Amino acid sequence: MKRSAHFLSDLLNQSNDMIFVLRLSDGSIEYCNETAEKEIGYSFEELRAIGIPAIRTPMNPAEESFLHHLDALKREGALVDYAVLTRKDGSKFPVEARVKHVVFEGEDYNIAIAHDITERLEQEQKLFETNRRLESLVQERTGELENQMRLLEDYKEALDVSSIVSKSDPYGRIIEVNERFVEVSGYNREELLGHPHSVVRHPDTPRELFKELWQTILDKKVWKGIVKNRTKSEGYYWVDMIIKPMLDEVGEIESFIAVRHDITETIDQREAIQRSAYTDMLTGLPNRTRLRVDLLGLESPSVALLNIDGFSKLNDFYGHLVGDRIIKGFAESINARLSEALTLYHLHADEFLVLNRYLSKDRFIKIIQELIDALNATPLTVDATTLRLEVSGSISFESPDALLASADVALKQVKKRQDRLLVYTHELSISKEFERNLLWSEKLKAAIEQERIVA
Repeated sequence: MKRSAHFLSDLLNQSNDMIFVLRLSDGSIEYCNETAEKEIGYSFEELRAIGIPAIRTPMNPAEESFLHHLDALKREGALVDYAVLTRKDGSKFPVEARVKHVVFEGEDYNIAIAHDITERLEQEQKLFETNRRLESLVQERTGELENQMRLLEDYKEALDVSSIVSKSDPYGRIIEVNERFVEVSGYNREELLGHPHSVVRHPDTPRELFKELWQTILDKKVWKGIVKNRTKSEGYYWVDMIIKPMLDEVGEIESFIAVRHDITETIDQREAIQRSAYTDMLTGLPNRTRLRVDLLGLESPSVALLNIDGFSKLNDFYGHLVGDRIIKGFAESINARLSEALTLYHLHADEFLVLNRYLSKDRFIKIIQELIDALNATPLTVDATTLRLEVSGSISFESPDALLASADVALKQVKKRQDRLLVYTHELSISKEFERNLLWSEKLKAAIEQERIVA
């Protein structure tokens, strides 16, 4: 029992969640874990002295009082509570609490597991501009410290409801899973028990992560991290995981306990935000920001700028809606003619860029020349209107930090000469001062996009 109590206390104090035990009769605090003390800033003794109502503001405007809230819990048995907590320094943060009514030795208690949902609310506001709640990464219970075994069972029950839990032998073979594990993974118990956790390992997760994981837990230390797992139906889910080695009486590893929270929705939202920052909304192509990131990983890239001559006149004549369809159709026409070695980006308006990662100079020039000839020779049909576009372009093999500016210089010369394609050279008839201004302009754009400007 002592070992179980020590494990329970250790696990509760390492939890990312704030855990409270309240007496329902008067709302007094009987227990809180170290996470709660750290997050709120009050010690356990201070919290007992001021009481939960002093730091809690309900989000539900219909709640009459904290004791009324406790009465509702006693009637319903369990509920999810949303409130705002006030730290000792006066700052506030929203929490989601999973609470349950338990009876122990004739006394009614409220076991609450609360989690800071500030980041979740901010992400929902940014991405969907709605009040939809992220599924909480927290849940249920602890209990009365006078009976450690009973409280351990209560907490195990809470974990089974809210968390993905598994137990494995010292070799990593699964010997126990809870219902949540079965539900999320899609495997039944027979398909999991006796097998290693690699049964749910997603191929996107680096092997180095698992190597570091095993080195940590075999060293009898707690491992924490975020892992992408695979479901039986070839889907995926993200988990925030804690693995704790369980030691026997002589200090040897007896088993491993893994507790996971499903954070798939949070990760998906972050990836969606990142994709929107790197993608042109009109064409679906990577944008200028994505191009700058891609250029960082290349040793000697080259680029070609493509431009529709007189596009502004087409846009004015047909209107912006048709103009947008022309741009989309033009992008599709270019992409259909590019090989895997080349990537198309939409920079702005009617200007597109083709990035060459490894083709030779002669091969790249030939491909761009043939591409421009094909685009000029092939009419584009938009809304039953056939248009013959005039396309010109430029190529640059300069250093990565001068690629865009030098290609832009060459493209301007193409327009002046009424030519179709020009490869940038330092001998172009353009003033060095103007060229230098273009290069610095490009560097300034990059600095602004990368937030390297300091006021």
